[in-house]
Amino acid sequence: MKKSILLIAVVILGVSCTRTSVLVKWADTFVYWKLDDVFDFTSAQSKPVKESVQRSVEKLKKEWLPQIGTNFRNHEAGLKKSFPSTDSAANEFISKIEKEIESLTHSGWQIIRPEIKGAAASLNWENWVSYKVAFEKQNRKILKDKKGKCEDRFEDQIEDWIGSLTDAQEDRIETFCKANTWPVDLRVKNRNHSLEWFEKQANISESTFSGENLFATLETWMKDLNQAALPEYIETKTRTHSALKAELQWFLLNLTEKQKKKFIERLGDRALEIEEI
Repeated sequence: MKKSILLIAVVILGVSCTRTSVLVKWADTFVYWKLDDVFDFTSAQSKPVKESVQRSVEKLKKEWLPQIGTNFRNHEAGLKKSFPSTDSAANEFISKIEKEIESLTHSGWQIIRPEIKGAAASLNWENWVSYKVAFEKQNRKILKDKKGKCEDRFEDQIEDWIGSLTDAQEDRIETFCKANTWPVDLRVKNRNHSLEWFEKQANISESTFSGENLFATLETWMKDLNQAALPEYIETKTRTHSALKAELQWFLLNLTEKQKKKFIERLGDRALEIEEI
């Protein structure tokens, strides 16, 4: 259920601004389709879940998106006034964005929490069986993709904000990805460990399944994702996070003047796109 927030975040933060309004328009359909693909809702469940997703999306559009637009406007104004030019300034900028993302995730969850709680209450054992089938399918997909897509994804995301990369920037991404490749075996091992933890905490079995318990456990998990993770996974995640933060700081300090201008313009464009939704 947490995916409903994250999917909307991807819609707003992870795509070019020219597509944002279109994706937001169809967000409720997209989110429902994703959830149905995992939980395989019955005909009786379908309508109330769709309505719950629709209400969630509308609430996020009215109460949550404006927060994102405000952040974009603030960063646009701040960077126009003074673009980070030192390690400390770059670190402060990246750390501020991290805190904003954490705050947005929390506020987004609080906005749609009543809707998600109601939808979760309608789930049954058969939905959970379907979820586990989809879970195993995703595990196989992860294991099959041994190489990963770090370089392509990193480049696409950076270029979406600053335009074409320089050769030095492309080399930097290649080096980063080679040094920070996530072990796929560890990812799957941790996913299975987390699922076992979740089922135990929610007392999930065919005879004891409860959508209310599932939701309560989901909230517990969201307060501290690491409580369900393996120590070696947490160590890898912490190390990779620190490396990524350092990489983003390097990029911020090594943008061309053209890229800086593009970055500032992109913030304004996305803020405008949100304001017009």
